[in-house]
Amino acid sequence: TVRGKSILGALRALRAGLTEVIPGELLTTFTPLELERLACGMPDIDVAAWRGATSHEGRGAHEDVLTRHATWLWDAVEALEPAERKHLLHF
Repeated sequence: TVRGKSILGALRALRAGLTEVIPGELLTTFTPLELERLACGMPDIDVAAWRGATSHEGRGAHEDVLTRHATWLWDAVEALEPAERKHLLHF
């Protein structure tokens, strides 16, 4: 109970919703932190890892311009707040 009210109904509804996405037998394999990360994502995005997993290709005379633009992009990403990075990555 929370403040004298049962939350059993809310918990049942939450479990029903989760089992729509994740089979019930798999739910017990996750820790609470793992479930939170599945639902909400990482609290902060590792920009170095993100950058390392990203590639761009320049062609001919435009390669230097593309490289410069990519550098500007990553500088801007690093300057973002964590919530803004999440939105950008989601986009």
